[in-house]
Amino acid sequence: MTVTDQDGVGYAGSGIDETSPTEADQNLRRPTTGRTTPGRSRAGRHAKPVAVPELAEKNGGASRPDGSVDRLGAIWSARLPIILGTVGTAILVFLVSSIVPPVYTSSATVSLNAASTPGGSAQDVALASNALAAQDAQLVQTDSVLSAASQTAGVSASTLRSHLSAGTVGSQNLIQITMQAPKAADAPHWADAVAVAFQASLIQRADANSAALQNNVAKQSAILTTEITQLQQSIAAASGATPGSAALAVLESEENQLTNLIATRATLTSSTALAIASQHPNVNIVVASTAPSKVSPKPAFYSLIGALIALLVGCQLAVVMARRREMGADAL
Repeated sequence: MTVTDQDGVGYAGSGIDETSPTEADQNLRRPTTGRTTPGRSRAGRHAKPVAVPELAEKNGGASRPDGSVDRLGAIWSARLPIILGTVGTAILVFLVSSIVPPVYTSSATVSLNAASTPGGSAQDVALASNALAAQDAQLVQTDSVLSAASQTAGVSASTLRSHLSAGTVGSQNLIQITMQAPKAADAPHWADAVAVAFQASLIQRADANSAALQNNVAKQSAILTTEITQLQQSIAAASGATPGSAALAVLESEENQLTNLIATRATLTSSTALAIASQHPNVNIVVASTAPSKVSPKPAFYSLIGALIALLVGCQLAVVMARRREMGADAL
């Protein structure tokens, strides 16, 4: 016989009547209203999730109690592949960069000083020299300069042009000629050849300009000299003119013309001398070719950069892989 108490629990000997609903069954059948069940602890709603040891072990110790990925833990668990990848990348970069043909560089410096003129200040000369250097720096790569330099350097003008760079130093009257070459001995040799050819080209240009200017002035001076001679002859023929006559008036006019022509010829001669002097700036090679320095390749430097990049990539990959394993474990 089954005995039922006031809670609806039946007992038959020591067994429980399965036909009578228990309190636990009734609680399961009640709809969830979101309210706290009496007698249930409120602290249970704020309980933190407990990390599963098997899951953390599976992810290489990279998971946290809240389910996020511990970056340092992920990197530490993958330290061996990261180290091997970093060292391997550094060695590979070193070997590859060592095969690349080296490049050496050397420089020569040429100074240009404009010729000083009477009455000109030192500041005017300095400004003129700076402007002249900025203008003439463009002549370093001309065919005339490189053709002359190629005969000394023993290479073609096109080869020199492809390895040459030139420009002023700090916007001053200094022109720096920089050469690059595959051999250490060629770089300074080529730089000296171009510097000497450039200096000779400027001197030849100054001589040519001076000669052209002298020829032009000589033609003008010859015309003036002819006119002066004719006036002198005319004045000598009319020297016996009586006072107050028309011949005397003509004589005085010719004498004035003669004075003006002589003054013009003197001015032309003096200005020509100044113009010729200005065509001859002082061109000096102040710094011969410097000792060759290797600009590329730099295997040690490249290996360091490659190792740093490989290290960063390896660490990032370790974190990404740990995160994917975490996501896969959560899906299970």
